This record gives sequence, C-alpha cells and structure tokens, in this order.
Amino acid sequence: MSKLTKHEREELKSLILDATIRRLTAKETSAFVFEKLGVSISVDHIRHLKTDLKRDCAKELLLLQKDREYYLQRMFFDRVQELQYQQRVLHEVIDKNKESSPDVVIRAVNVLHGITVNMNRLFQGLPVSTFYIPSCSIPSDDANGQQQQRQRWAQQQPEPKLAWEDDPTFAGMPGSNLDENYNPRPKPVYDESDMP
Repeated sequence: MSKLTKHEREELKSLILDATIRRLTAKETSAFVFEKLGVSISVDHIRHLKTDLKRDCAKELLLLQKDREYYLQRMFFDRVQELQYQQRVLHEVIDKNKESSPDVVIRAVNVLHGITVNMNRLFQGLPVSTFYIPSCSIPSDDANGQQQQRQRWAQQQPEPKLAWEDDPTFAGMPGSNLDENYNPRPKPVYDESDMP
C-alpha cells in the first residue's frame, strides 16, 4: 500500500467503518475500499484499522462520560445545527417552488413539521439540570469550608432527569421511569461552574 495523505487516511477509516456496518468480510472490504478509493489494502491492515476505530470509539465514549460540555455539544448542539441546516434548505425549496409546484411546497412543509418535532424532542430530552441556574449563594469562611459546602450542595441536588421520563406515553421506552430495567445515565458530575 502506498503512502496516503491525512485526508485519504480519514476517508479510508470511514470506508472501513462503512464496510463494518454493512457486515462485509475482509476480502469484500478490501474490494470495497479499492472500488471507492482506488487503494489496495491487505486483510491485516483492515484488522489494524478496525482496532484503531475501536480505540477511537472508546476514547470518544470516555470523553462523553467525563466532559459535560463535550457531551452536550456532540449529542445536542451538533444535532440542532443539522436540523437547522435542513430547515434552511427546505425553506429555499419552498421559496423556489411557491408558484410553479404547490405539491413540492406541501411536501416540504410536511418535512419541516417533522424536523420541528425532532428538534422539540431534542430539547425535551435534555437533562433538566442543564437549565438549572442556582439562585442562592453559599457563604464560606475559607477555601476548605467552601469545598465542604460545595460537596454538601452537590449531594443535595436532585438527580437530573429527562423531561419525558415520567410521561406515560413513553411507558416501556428505555430511560422512562416506567421501565425499571434500564438506567443508561451515570451519576451526575457537578463541575465548579454549576455551583454557587
């Protein structure tokens, strides 16, 4: 295999991931990569790249678990931006076809409605603690006392819950209070910016 540029290596990893999702064998993956990228790769290199992908996924999962802002950016704000882009494109379609194709406009409005519903679900799925702004301050005498007061404050906070957890229409769905067998969320981590 010849040397690849950084962009080609990223594209190769993406193709390997795509082949994994399609459940292609190693030989089929090699043929798939050759067809898409024009590069011949060995079965050993495919295994090596799959191991790298697993390691990258593990790092990503650790980041999502440890960094609240990163989690919100990846799981919420990036999705909202995608949906907003789709809305802009659909509004352009509506503007271009107002006079000539009313059926296209009707379909675009229908899709816009679906995007609005998805965006609403994203906002409802945010943990309630995301919107919590402490309104009181904790008086402290020294740094050690302040640390202890912060710890007590964090222990007194209710566990964050999703807006739809108690809604009976979601009964039995993973994450709802009506499904006792499923709890995907780790204990909440409060950072100092949340504390008074």
